[in-house]
Amino acid sequence: MKSALKCVRSYSKCLKMFPKQMLTIFYNGLRKEVSSRCSSGTARQTFFEQFRKLSPIKSQLDASMHKLANFFNYATKSLKTDEQVENICCGYTVGVNSLLNKIKSTIKSKKLTDYVKQRISNLFGESVDFMCSQYTSVSVCQSRYPQAVSAFEQSSDRFEGFGILKPLMKFAHNFAN
Repeated sequence: MKSALKCVRSYSKCLKMFPKQMLTIFYNGLRKEVSSRCSSGTARQTFFEQFRKLSPIKSQLDASMHKLANFFNYATKSLKTDEQVENICCGYTVGVNSLLNKIKSTIKSKKLTDYVKQRISNLFGESVDFMCSQYTSVSVCQSRYPQAVSAFEQSSDRFEGFGILKPLMKFAHNFAN
């Protein structure tokens, strides 16, 4: 994770202002989350305790994350730059909502769902707030950008050789050019 953080930080130095800001905000969220998790034994212990509770649905959660990464990859490779923001924002909104609903309906723990939601917010929240303020709910995305929701739902949930960072960096690169 720390090598990925260094890569994001060094890459962002080469970008124009908007993508640089976006990646810097994203980098800061990642850095804060990693630091908070690693700085104290209690935070680390809590993290592992909470995430152990997710083990019964690990494969479903992995599939959700793969679907999100694959959709981001599709959006950055297949769509025009001006269409990418609404698609990535709606994909993020629908994907995170789906992931949290899986936890809520399967594990049936509001506390665990809230914990995971907070971890996701710590990682992506500031960059999502910065870039996606118009795309705050699934219903907004369904009414204004149904094609983005449909494309997300059709995305593969299999691991295709990359995580979520690669398409996000490609997204920033698209805005830089």
